[in-house]
Amino acid sequence: MESMNSQSEGPLSAIGAALSATARFAVALFGALLMVGALFIGLLVGLTLMLFALLRGRRPQGVKFMWRKGDWPGRPGSRPSATQPGKGEVVDIEVREIPPKPPQQP
Repeated sequence: MESMNSQSEGPLSAIGAALSATARFAVALFGALLMVGALFIGLLVGLTLMLFALLRGRRPQGVKFMWRKGDWPGRPGSRPSATQPGKGEVVDIEVREIPPKPPQQP
């Protein structure tokens, strides 16, 4: 005897599979449209801010991206900086205190 919870063969299972596929496609399409909309809003905000800066007489500065291997200290493949002392070196500095300035009275 077959249980009532098992999926039955026939037209109902085909309709259910078609509805499930349609729902998945609709959700994927909605997500893609949401992503494109967010990118478009970001583009509009950026262009608006740039236009606002140009109208006020402040030219936006360009951004220079640099990507070189070994730029981050402590990462594999990183080079030690010339300004940082190597391991085992002692850096001797003279410490002096600077007294606070007395308040000036007008």
